[in-house]
Amino acid sequence: MNRKIRNIIFILLGIAFYLLWNYGGDRFYGKFIAFGIEHIVSKKSDITSATVNYFKSDDQYYIAYKYPKGESGVSMESYLPVVLLFAWQIALFFDKRINMKKALWLFAINFLIIYLLQITYPLVMRSKSSLMFIGTQIFSFLVFFIILKDTFIIRLKR
Repeated sequence: MNRKIRNIIFILLGIAFYLLWNYGGDRFYGKFIAFGIEHIVSKKSDITSATVNYFKSDDQYYIAYKYPKGESGVSMESYLPVVLLFAWQIALFFDKRINMKKALWLFAINFLIIYLLQITYPLVMRSKSSLMFIGTQIFSFLVFFIILKDTFIIRLKR
């Protein structure tokens, strides 16, 4: 399949995933993130629980993190770049320059990297780290660099 068709597939998948995100996908992915926080991150930190909450005043969902001394949260919009990652990874399955096994390997590695960073994000929020300056846009940058990395890998493997 040529590059033009793959790019069209990528754009259409991006639109489809964005629509899915807006019609319930954000809550589903939020529960997936909260599960990871509660079962992985909370074992090594002082986070006691993580839940997905809806705030009517903002008309959006948040992941709320509970600590012994308080609570904080992050809007699900911060996690939206995962939609772009899913669209990119599925579009790679239609790229004839790599085989199905390589596309699946890239999907697994890339998603694992993003997921682990997303579930550990509450720890970064609590620290006085310089990463906090970047804020919630960090996931957009990471997905962008993952797409660049995959593009270079595919071009070098030709």
